[in-house]
Amino acid sequence: MALIGKIRENSWLLIGFLALGMGGFLFMDMCSSSQRGGGSQSSIGTINGKKVYVNQFQNRERGFHGNNKGDSHQNREKFWNFLVEESLLNEEATANGIGVGPQELRALLDGNDPFFISPEIRQEFFNPQTGVFDKNQVTQILSNINDPQAYDSGVRSYWSELENRVIKTHLQGKLSAIVSKGMYTPTWMAQEYHAKEKTPVDFSYVKIPYSKITDGQVEVSNDEINTYLKNNATQYRTKEASTTLEYVTFDVKPSNADSLAYRNYLKELIPNFVTAENDSSYIIQNDGVYSTVFTQKSAFSPAIADTIFSAPIGSVIGPYLDKDEENYGYYRIAKVIDRQVVPDSVESRQILISVDNPATNPDGLRKAKATADSLINQLVNIKIPFDTLALQYGANAGKIDMRGPEGLLPAYRNHIFYKAQMNTWGTVVSQAGVHVVEVTKRIDRGATGARVAFISEIIVPSEDTQKDSYQKAFNFVGEHQSYKEMKAAALEKGYSIRKAYGLTPNGFDVEGLGAGNTARELVKWSHEANVNDVSPVVYTFEDEREFFSRAHAVAALIEKTPAGLPNAEAMKSVVSPIILNEKKAEMISSKIGGDLNKASTDYGVAVENATGVSLSSLGPLAGEMNVVSTAMSLQPGATSKAIAGKDGIYIVKLTNKGTATEASNIPQLRREVTGQMSRNVRSLVEGLKENAKIADNRSNFF
Repeated sequence: MALIGKIRENSWLLIGFLALGMGGFLFMDMCSSSQRGGGSQSSIGTINGKKVYVNQFQNRERGFHGNNKGDSHQNREKFWNFLVEESLLNEEATANGIGVGPQELRALLDGNDPFFISPEIRQEFFNPQTGVFDKNQVTQILSNINDPQAYDSGVRSYWSELENRVIKTHLQGKLSAIVSKGMYTPTWMAQEYHAKEKTPVDFSYVKIPYSKITDGQVEVSNDEINTYLKNNATQYRTKEASTTLEYVTFDVKPSNADSLAYRNYLKELIPNFVTAENDSSYIIQNDGVYSTVFTQKSAFSPAIADTIFSAPIGSVIGPYLDKDEENYGYYRIAKVIDRQVVPDSVESRQILISVDNPATNPDGLRKAKATADSLINQLVNIKIPFDTLALQYGANAGKIDMRGPEGLLPAYRNHIFYKAQMNTWGTVVSQAGVHVVEVTKRIDRGATGARVAFISEIIVPSEDTQKDSYQKAFNFVGEHQSYKEMKAAALEKGYSIRKAYGLTPNGFDVEGLGAGNTARELVKWSHEANVNDVSPVVYTFEDEREFFSRAHAVAALIEKTPAGLPNAEAMKSVVSPIILNEKKAEMISSKIGGDLNKASTDYGVAVENATGVSLSSLGPLAGEMNVVSTAMSLQPGATSKAIAGKDGIYIVKLTNKGTATEASNIPQLRREVTGQMSRNVRSLVEGLKENAKIADNRSNFF
């Protein structure tokens, strides 16, 4: 079979944007379009020789993401990866005579067997209000999906791609099952594995810290680095070219004048805030927050907590400085609306009758209220136990123990903490529907809570401050057109210089600057520029939440790394320490051989003993598998050469090798070994990708 045998090597075609043999005018028109990356039949890549055209890619991508308005670069990357995996899995499935027929697909979408329905469908049609999968919605869509009056082309495209996802996931499961069923562990292999893992050894050893030999005593050449990279090519080879940047950032921070302006603005609001007859209306007019919850002292900012509980009702406190959970700075003013003693915790039980959009669904709300009244009658008058009714409503019923009024739906929370009578069934309407609720316990320790209204102004840089920062960056790049000049000037002026590594052709995230359109433009420039070039423009990065210019960057291209094995210079900082440690181990071996006592004396380290150590139980040498493996390979009385370990250089002398206990449960052992093999086998999809011929030219278009 193709999957279990060698994965087939398919020939692939060179990507081309032009078709020969067409008329001269059409040829020139296509050439012009292709140069812009806009030809309708331009190929953005190949997957095992199959071309992916830009219009096909974009049309399917729109359907794939549907109404998801996430980051366009992340969405594009996600869909490309899906397209690659889908193509490779379809190819492999065809080679193995595997597919998903129409009846099987329908069963995966809304079949009678709930365990067979695809996880893609379950996730897509999970109802967060009920906590269960809504199969009826799927069936309704399937009944009308081909009716253009029921669903527009966008919905039909989305559904088509959802089915593609279902098929891809199911094919992947089938192929993975073939691989897993092809793994078998005979008894002799399981016993051999057990003996190797469980054989205990005793040995003496010394551990010499690497610091005992200074780095100056050992040199690592570029030839040695290149040799190491070749010998470990699987670990270091890359499939894509990459670039490295150094950049100077001009962070945009609010000036003192900016901060003072926000403070003064809030000060001007205080008189009207104090006298406002309708607090909620005034709050809404000024984009504030009006809390309906009585909050205890510990939940308020330390800057105002004491004042809130001592100031007269109606007082306005501030302006004061504060920060939110994302560390944005604010000036705030706070008005004390009311104070009262609040319960410390409440226990309640409820049945929820769900209503879609109750605020705009009067018929649904009316029916839910009628059901709620019927339930209360059954609970109060007919005396049907709550647990009996709760079983009928599944995830929509249960008991809730709340410590503090934060959390839950606001209407439900306020009802159980402040309005409901103990042990009395009642109803409350929330955005989820109608709750039938009873408070069964309240614990009141006499704590006081305050209801407070806030008006806040976030402290962000003004337009003038943002322009001044940009001008500073613009002047800097205009005066320093080479990497050497840029770096010297940055050091002279005390500017911070940062590095961004591994920027691949389709990348859209620059370390230290963030992701998005600006980062994408910077990455594209880095692949078009020459080493030591300075970016001709200033790159402005926006704050994604508050939409102001948070930083301006001037970058220089300092390195281009082609696909394949990187060069020695690029990997020096990564590989040199590894080779350095190996050479230190060789120095010690040549100096002291296998004499533990001499090593102890010469380097001032103790001779340690390890007993009962095995591959499955490393004892005092946890993390040093190479050291333990070396010890187990010795004969009693033999001494190893110096071993370059993770934490130092080791020399070991084997004193005793025991015998592993007999395996008591062979079937269980065989399952364990098979499971171990399964974990060690590279995932199916990654294995297919590794053996595929994939050309990704998206960077020419996006």
